[in-house]
Amino acid sequence: MQTTWSEGGRLMGATSPRREGRAAAICAAICAAICLLSTSGAQAKDRKAAQEVTGAARTRALLLNGGGNPKINFLSHFHHLQDMMGVLVDRGIPKGEIVVFSSDGEDRGEDLTTQSVDKTPKGFWLISGTAVGDKLTKGRELKDTRWEGVKLRPARHEALRGWFQEQGEALKAGDTLLIFVTDHGRKGEDDPDNGTIVLWDEDMTVLEFKALLGYLDPGVRVVTIMSQCFSGTFGASIYGLGEELPQGNGCGFFATRNDRLAYGCYPEGRGRDQIGHAFQFIDAMRAKDALADAQARVQVYDDTPDVPLSTSDLFLERRLELEGRDRGQSAAAVADRLLVRAWEDPARWSARLGLIDELGAAYGLYSPRSVVALDKEAELSAAVIKAADETGDAWKGSYDELLQTNLDLFLGDKANASWRPRLEPQALGQLNEGGRQKLLAGLLPALERFAEGNGDILSRLKDMRSKRALASKVKYRAEIRQAVQLRMRLMLVRIAGELLLEDPGAASMTEARRRAAREALDKLVRCESWSPGRAPGGASPKAPEALPLLVEELEGLRQSVPSRLGISFEEAPQEVIAQHRLGRGAVRVTRVLPDSAAGRAGLRLDDVVVGPGMGAAMFTHKDQIRTWTMTAPNDKEVQLHIVRGGKLLILPVRLDPFDIEIPKAPPTARIGGKAPSLSLPGLGGIAAPGERVGLFFWSTSCEACRRALPEVMAWGARTGTRLIAISDEPASRLAAFGASAEGTLPQAVVSDPTRESFAAFGVTTAPTLALIDARGQVRFVKAIKAGEVNKLAGL
Repeated sequence: MQTTWSEGGRLMGATSPRREGRAAAICAAICAAICLLSTSGAQAKDRKAAQEVTGAARTRALLLNGGGNPKINFLSHFHHLQDMMGVLVDRGIPKGEIVVFSSDGEDRGEDLTTQSVDKTPKGFWLISGTAVGDKLTKGRELKDTRWEGVKLRPARHEALRGWFQEQGEALKAGDTLLIFVTDHGRKGEDDPDNGTIVLWDEDMTVLEFKALLGYLDPGVRVVTIMSQCFSGTFGASIYGLGEELPQGNGCGFFATRNDRLAYGCYPEGRGRDQIGHAFQFIDAMRAKDALADAQARVQVYDDTPDVPLSTSDLFLERRLELEGRDRGQSAAAVADRLLVRAWEDPARWSARLGLIDELGAAYGLYSPRSVVALDKEAELSAAVIKAADETGDAWKGSYDELLQTNLDLFLGDKANASWRPRLEPQALGQLNEGGRQKLLAGLLPALERFAEGNGDILSRLKDMRSKRALASKVKYRAEIRQAVQLRMRLMLVRIAGELLLEDPGAASMTEARRRAAREALDKLVRCESWSPGRAPGGASPKAPEALPLLVEELEGLRQSVPSRLGISFEEAPQEVIAQHRLGRGAVRVTRVLPDSAAGRAGLRLDDVVVGPGMGAAMFTHKDQIRTWTMTAPNDKEVQLHIVRGGKLLILPVRLDPFDIEIPKAPPTARIGGKAPSLSLPGLGGIAAPGERVGLFFWSTSCEACRRALPEVMAWGARTGTRLIAISDEPASRLAAFGASAEGTLPQAVVSDPTRESFAAFGVTTAPTLALIDARGQVRFVKAIKAGEVNKLAGL
């Protein structure tokens, strides 16, 4: 195939950049980027000399949904485009200034995947995942994208390049281009800072995106809002090739980091797809003028595992990494050294700390004041995700097999012979929607009745299903937990990074480098604070649901781990089954794993396992031993009936849990439970035997804390409760406050800079009061305010 080169150096004529000529295309894009970026200064001078800029600054918007291909171009992406168009028009940007690139543009072929919100019939889970269930599931539909009154351009390199070339002449210095991207993204496998946006049957790398921006006057402000997976990779687009500082007038907001998936892509209709970064950001744009303020709201109220961040977040994180490299330290260690200095003046950072605490309170997590501590918390969350994933995987195969076994047994029963022809693939394929619903209305109740009467199949299916579902929920909540911890980390890194660039004595870099970096940060902050018109006003966001205590999550996960016996097996010989009148599920042991429950119980090769009992308790269908073992308890002894040497024997067995490492949760206070064992600096243990203790979590910069303190102290004196005031502030600051307010502090005032006690008692906001009774049990842990202490129950 002969190849030709288009303007800008992109390889044309190949069937797909992902299939042919990909390396050449990337090289061409790099060359284009180098050329465009290196000549941008000269171009600017030429334009300024040739053009007279008149009138008000102009704002244009580019909305992009690449789609990829019809099967993955989800309806939610299209709704993102529509909603962003709506909010921009409401904020005063004329519709004519908004251009939309979506999938195949105006082509009339099917390019969009949709799926109506279909209420699943009761009992459908009994066939879900089976071949019959797949045929009876309401499938996705492919449609052609239509948007009345809006021209859709194809989301391909050629069309995008042509538009940016036009804007190179149309947009002047002082104008703004807002770029909104919703869609799929791919991770940069070789370079995390060069991931991709999925276009229509093409990809666009960060370098290729930078080449497009190179067509614009460098005085044009470019603001990006990107919601695709791995979108944080495009934070690198603000840098020139090989440059340490951002080069121009650009900034952006991203759904997540360059190594994480993003959430919110669904084929369903309205009501099912209103989650994720894109919808959250658009909603925030209805309520907040500045995009930076919208971003701050998204960081708290996006209740998915996304990690919303901005170019200034990434810039400060990079500065700390460079400082760590110069000092031979980790970026986290550098950040924590600076944070120690920050907490000497907490009033200065009260707004930032308030946002961190608001984030923690929203999700029921405590908020550390240390990057290293947050990294440890995130590592623990990663361990929970891994354990939950392994638990869910352990159940999946056997659960699916038992569903199919139940269906096969149902169809094999003479009483259900009439169902066999109706469930043949050809017959199912001819059903319309009404026929599908009618068939399900008869099939599902019959199948459930059959399972109820067929031994313990239904109870084991329900057990397996509930434990799979629990593992899935624990995993998702752990992903949210980790994301929230990473969001808090970003906020702490921001404080540390600002101090690094603010104080000449804090950084190892030269003064000139420090000033240049500070100026670059100021430009980013100004850019991120840009407002595309006035916000029209929006409803208050729904508060996220607080996450369960980690200790509760881990207890549930531990109980959902399957049990194992530790054998390999095959079907028992037919003569043995006939001789002893055994069920068809009896198996012969072909291997006993060392150090297993089977080995400890004395199970041997060639033993025939009958079941947990005789008669109705025998194994009656293939592989029943597997599902029985997995769902049997591993915390108490069970019995197995076996045939050995022609004799029936009973073996007591204590099963093992699957080899899944469930991490341990740190000590956590639980109402009615024993108080966590803590040793506070300068105090030792928090309570002596027989002593009532009140823990008052506070800070000197917290006005609500100062107002509540006299009432708390009066309550302590009246009830004979020893008070301990705990703050994360430096001891020197607490001492200075005490000296200036003599007689108003409890006798025991403790500095806990690591916030270990805050974590142990689940404290997410100040002031909070916890009571430990004379038996050492936690009576309550409650956020309070002045006038409420005497109203607390149980005092």
